[in-house]
Amino acid sequence: TVEARAVQNGGGLTLAVMLFGADGTRCYSAKVEMDARAHAPSRPAPSPGALTPWRDVIYDGAAMFHGPKFHAIQGLEGESEQGLVATLLGQRELGWLSAGHVTDTALLDGAVQLGVLWIRRRLGGSSLPTSLGAFLPYRDATGPVRAVLVGRAVGRERAVFDVTLLGDDGAAVRELRDLELHVLPGSTEHVARA
Repeated sequence: TVEARAVQNGGGLTLAVMLFGADGTRCYSAKVEMDARAHAPSRPAPSPGALTPWRDVIYDGAAMFHGPKFHAIQGLEGESEQGLVATLLGQRELGWLSAGHVTDTALLDGAVQLGVLWIRRRLGGSSLPTSLGAFLPYRDATGPVRAVLVGRAVGRERAVFDVTLLGDDGAAVRELRDLELHVLPGSTEHVARA
């Protein structure tokens, strides 16, 4: 069950949104700030530094458990200790229904998948997202797009990073800021570099 209630209706609508499980337990909560104004990126496109080629399988069936309809990562340009650069496919390329969607959800899922992939490489094991600081839509975006993941903090069991989706002109079209993923208990393994 999803519950949403207005907590502010001034310069833009703010909603408190909660997701409850079948037993009534609150599973997720978020504050959503709706704003009709067009946003512009407040910083230049990030860089993960010098990249080395990616030589590993992307969708391994374990940490990257996604089926073919969710294979949003088309290819990886490379990796570094600070991040990844990849090409992401959108819902049109993956064969999803796209009529009436404001946001290409396949691109957003692909951005999270990049985080799972990066954590698999850096920390070992499988992970899932636990929080998102902000989603910033700057202009319309459909796949394929270039995605740049840059880590902000890495611990033993979690990482926080930003993912910027870039248009054909190299400018940001979408950003996910302060995306946090945690390693699933019992899934940690040594991940050797190829």
